[in-house]
Amino acid sequence: MLKQVLHVGPKMFAGASFIFPQNSGELLANVPDSLIQLSELGYNLKFAYFFGGSALYNFKRDIGIQMDILYFSGGQKYSDVFCLSCAERYEIEKNINLKQLVIPIMFKYTFGRNAYLKGYAMGGPYFGITIAGTEFGLIQTINNATNANVNVFRSERRVLDAIRPFDLGFNFEGGLNIYVAQKVYISTGLTTSVSFFDINSSNVIKIVSKNDNSYTGARNVRMGFTVGLNFVIWNNIERTNKWLKGGF
Repeated sequence: MLKQVLHVGPKMFAGASFIFPQNSGELLANVPDSLIQLSELGYNLKFAYFFGGSALYNFKRDIGIQMDILYFSGGQKYSDVFCLSCAERYEIEKNINLKQLVIPIMFKYTFGRNAYLKGYAMGGPYFGITIAGTEFGLIQTINNATNANVNVFRSERRVLDAIRPFDLGFNFEGGLNIYVAQKVYISTGLTTSVSFFDINSSNVIKIVSKNDNSYTGARNVRMGFTVGLNFVIWNNIERTNKWLKGGF
């Protein structure tokens, strides 16, 4: 007999966000050095989080489809220092703050014989909509002898001027379901996702490609820890039964 069950609940994520490769040529074009203009900045860890809700429909006891609707905040931060041995050095920063609505739709498999603790693995595509955000750029030209600022260049724009409004990729998650009641459980796990396609806008691609013939499209990458509280709200079995012997 099929055991069709609907689970719903809130979900949160905390971890790191990357945009790789960076394609910083548009900012570096403001440095009067052709070698620096073709360089990449160092990658810094960018904290990311999302929160929202999830719904899981199990069309068999251990197999189902889960959809999440999540608000995501992340992006990428880059920084580097060039020409430390020259008369002047360049301290450069680039910071992308990205806000998205992310909707993963994943095939989920639950496994384990313990009624209170079960493992799960799920994967599938996600669809992202860029809502808002900003991109900041900073170039400081500093005299190495006096350590004084010679020149400061700043840039700021809406992230939608640099990033495409839509994103499509693959999301994978694996972890544990911890049952605290017959129809209530906590899910904890590790998750990662990556874009299928270049997320840069067409005008960024045009500018960077003009200065760098080896242009490579950038991808959104996320990885971190996720936790959710889930409730079983519907079940097609008339009588409530235990999942396995010794269970609730």
